[in-house]
Amino acid sequence: MRLETGKVISDRYEIQELLGMGGMAYVYRALDLKLDRSVTLKVMREDLDEAFIERFYKEAQSVASLSHINVVKVFDFAEDDGLHYMVMEYVDGTSLKDLINRKAPFDEDSTLGVAVQIAGGLVHAHQNNVVHRDIKPQNILVTHDGSVKIADFGIARVAKLTTLTSNAANSMGSVHYFSPEQARGGFVDHKSDIYSLGITMFEMATGQLPYDGEVPVTVALKHINDPFPDPQEINPDISDHLAHIIKKATEKNSSMRYAAIEDMYRDMKRTINNVDFLENISLEDSPTVQMSPEDLDTIRQNRQDYTAKLRMAYGEDEDDLPEEKTDRKMIFAAFATAAVLVGLITFASVLIYNNLRPRLVSPPLVTGMTLEEAVRAAEPYLVVAAVGEVFSEEYAQGLILEQSAGPADNLSRGSVIHVLLSRGSAFVDMPDLIYEMRETALETLWDLQLEVEELEYADVELPAGLVVRTEPEPGEAIAYGEVVRMFVSLGPNNSPFPLPSLIGLHELKLDDDGEEIFNIIEYIQDELRLIVGSIERQPNVMAPAGTVFYQSIQPGEPVVAGDVINLRVSTGNAIPQSNPAPSPSPTPEPEPTDEPVPDEPEPSPVPDEAPALVESILNIDIAPFDVPEGAEQLHLRVVKISAGVGSEIVANYRFPIGAFPIAFPISGSGFATYMVYQVDEDGAEHRRAISDIDFNREAAQQSQ
Repeated sequence: MRLETGKVISDRYEIQELLGMGGMAYVYRALDLKLDRSVTLKVMREDLDEAFIERFYKEAQSVASLSHINVVKVFDFAEDDGLHYMVMEYVDGTSLKDLINRKAPFDEDSTLGVAVQIAGGLVHAHQNNVVHRDIKPQNILVTHDGSVKIADFGIARVAKLTTLTSNAANSMGSVHYFSPEQARGGFVDHKSDIYSLGITMFEMATGQLPYDGEVPVTVALKHINDPFPDPQEINPDISDHLAHIIKKATEKNSSMRYAAIEDMYRDMKRTINNVDFLENISLEDSPTVQMSPEDLDTIRQNRQDYTAKLRMAYGEDEDDLPEEKTDRKMIFAAFATAAVLVGLITFASVLIYNNLRPRLVSPPLVTGMTLEEAVRAAEPYLVVAAVGEVFSEEYAQGLILEQSAGPADNLSRGSVIHVLLSRGSAFVDMPDLIYEMRETALETLWDLQLEVEELEYADVELPAGLVVRTEPEPGEAIAYGEVVRMFVSLGPNNSPFPLPSLIGLHELKLDDDGEEIFNIIEYIQDELRLIVGSIERQPNVMAPAGTVFYQSIQPGEPVVAGDVINLRVSTGNAIPQSNPAPSPSPTPEPEPTDEPVPDEPEPSPVPDEAPALVESILNIDIAPFDVPEGAEQLHLRVVKISAGVGSEIVANYRFPIGAFPIAFPISGSGFATYMVYQVDEDGAEHRRAISDIDFNREAAQQSQ
């Protein structure tokens, strides 16, 4: 279950944002409220079993003791209300995999600069008897200043138990960096980290992986059987020293690799410092040796010395040297005995060879079988072992979809056939949950391994807690692990909500192909759950044709589902001519009279009138990259700054994405500055536009 932004774990760690998610955990950036610092929070998924959690805690305890500049520090691990989590150092940077995707192949200095830091962290870990077991670029973080840190210590050892069987995406992520012993499921120690680091260096230096395949088992088998490619053939700029480090680290036989990570680290430092360490390394196991004349003289002299010693012991003449005493009968008996023994040995050897020689057998075709059926089919000469599971549209769950050897191959007795099992289809039909109760719908979706995003939905006709609609709709295909948006009714007694502004929205908006992308009636009825009473179309000099310039309920006022709202839509600036005012009649002059004229009272002072407000339009548009992925609305805040008044918020609404660009009506006098801010879900503001409006000039233009 994803945690909402702002949620506080253990009264200390406040969730700030989701950094990533995988098969085992969600990873968040959080704020440590006690120490006022950012941390990384790794929260285990709730569907993991107790045995996994127990192993996780044991590993976390050992890893928490590590303290090295190139290792992500583990601060804490605990449980809160069923959530098992680990608190780690927050690294502000990116993964090495992301850098490889964008910049590889690296130059030699960059490759060694990163690799030597990884090796340094592994030296510290191995000295503390901690083996990572899942070294790969995805688990290497690089800060903006080039510092390198190894992440996911403690998770890695437990993760290997499920890496090949969790899902296809996760399997492919790790199997490319597996050592042969990991691929075989054999004993894994610190030399597996050395192999994985060698693969990582190969990818940095060449820009590609040494082995690839469509499914994990294919890649795993290549680690076991295929020769390692020469990195210099892919990138000729790789030096002999760097190539030697990569090749030695990736030997298939672990005994041929570096004995310890310290030795690999030492060769990296030598290469960085231009120290030639290859001059003392023999390139051949048994080289041909050309003997010099001096060597031959020494051998001859030794032979002569030996002959002289024999002569001194038995006499000066060669005839005086000891002679072999032969007995013809003894020799004949010895030869006869030897002949019998040779015959017996030959006969026994033939029998033994015929019975014990390795006999080749052809593996049966086991695709489409269950693992149990395949084991029985291969008995008694061959062994069948499953190495992973992947989704398949062809084979049902539990059936074998690929095998490492088939009927066309010949295997020795006792050989192992590696098989890959199907997890079934990667897609499931979205169930029909409309009018189901919320709890029932959640259980159904969770059983299908789907994530759920719940959204409240006001409906005056349905009781609270019923599912109103889902995205995707019932019957549509959805992949395992994807997010289902589920709208749940708030019921007839729904809470009021502030009405967003409709001013400036288009009544109907089409794309370049004439397809409808926004309809204000549908927006009001489907999204706001309000009733459109009437729409009047009138000329309006300030509003572009087809846009709303009046709504009967003012923006920000509370409304509930079912309320009626009336709109006025502009037809453009064709304002009808008004009738001219009649000319004033002349006022007759008063006739003179003898009566005294009373003094006229002095006029009362007239108060200064407020300047007339001038109406105008603020055009607001957004760039595609400003729209969050999957967002249907955008929260905008418009601030007006004017002399004598200061700043005031004139708009603070959510606008549907399809309604942009928006002609937002404004009014004022004199000079004003308008700032448009985009507001994120966590309340953070980003300024998107700034406009200066001279209302006096606007008034002059309108009067022309």
